[in-house]
Amino acid sequence: MRSRTLRSDERTAQRNGHKERSLKTLVGDPVLQKSPPQQAAWHLFKNKLPINLCSFCLRMNFMRVESLNIFRFIAAIIIINFHFTHLYPGFLTSGPEMVTFFFVLSGAVLILAHYDDENFSSKNFFLRRITKLYPSYLVALAMVIAWYSTIPLDISIEKFLMNLLALQAWFPSHPLDLNFPAWAISVEVLFYLSFPIILYKLKKNSLNPYYIVLFAMVFWAITQIIIIYFLNSSFYIGEPSILHDILFNYPLSHFSSFSLGIAIGYLAEKCDFELPKTTAYSFFIFSTIIIYFICENQKAIDGFLGLNLPFESSFMAPFMGLFILANILNNKHISKYFSNKFFIILGASSYQLYIFQYPIFIVYNKYLSNKYLFFIIYILFSISSYFLLNSIRKKLTLDP
Repeated sequence: MRSRTLRSDERTAQRNGHKERSLKTLVGDPVLQKSPPQQAAWHLFKNKLPINLCSFCLRMNFMRVESLNIFRFIAAIIIINFHFTHLYPGFLTSGPEMVTFFFVLSGAVLILAHYDDENFSSKNFFLRRITKLYPSYLVALAMVIAWYSTIPLDISIEKFLMNLLALQAWFPSHPLDLNFPAWAISVEVLFYLSFPIILYKLKKNSLNPYYIVLFAMVFWAITQIIIIYFLNSSFYIGEPSILHDILFNYPLSHFSSFSLGIAIGYLAEKCDFELPKTTAYSFFIFSTIIIYFICENQKAIDGFLGLNLPFESSFMAPFMGLFILANILNNKHISKYFSNKFFIILGASSYQLYIFQYPIFIVYNKYLSNKYLFFIIYILFSISSYFLLNSIRKKLTLDP
């Protein structure tokens, strides 16, 4: 731990020096790996680069947590298995818990990507979010509406506008209208709108990361106590009901997940953890086991405690946060296993895998019967749609 008496500029220099050393450990010192002529060329190239560009390249490489790519893909597959196929039982039907994983991951990744970005712009941030999420969101919505028009099923202007603007989760009894998995994107909109404010406060005040984690945990606990109270009260009559939608689909019910992700990312930014390889691996294994154990034994846990826990409503956020932190701490140890381009592509296409699941399932359910074939076709479709939409964004000169 650094001394609290270090001045701000000393802390910054110390962190940058540590990150440079960590990067050399992670990807190898580019000078040491080259022959003398190559070393000379490298020094010439490095010296010609602007300082801010060098630091930007260093930053982007260091904070890429490769192992999260494949886990994003696995989480999306579990959600699909929960919703439609049920090919695999137990843990692999923990779809709602995996949505919590994505909520926590959003907070952590946004902090890791933008905390040291001195040129951060709210306008550019919102533009990138929209261009990344909205095209696939609109195409999936259009596919569902096209299908409903053949039934026929009346779609009110109210439902259409709520889904078009990704506001459906804010209106109880409407979060699952039309393309029902898109309720989670409606929740994410709140996260994105709040992120620039949170980032500004964190950077301006340079708060103790452990206090931020504690605050996020207290906020999560308060949220869960409220949800547990109503879930076990006489007011709760199950699904469908307005109270059910508020407890399980309302954006504010899940904001604690995003807050914990922010806290985890901020902790990783501010503290230069140096765990021994064995300890880091043990932490990763422990976080995986505890998530698996809870997801597999939800009924037993409810029975033991004598009440119903909201496993599907951000209850798993702290455990998902531990898992994400374990991946960050293990980054330099396991990145070589997960930096495979195939894994990166699977992770990058996880959003398409999530948002298109219902419209593609509609087509599958009508024309196909083999669920394993559905998985294969759908994964290929998701990857193809990712590349197509990404190429369109590049042609529009927008950041991918």
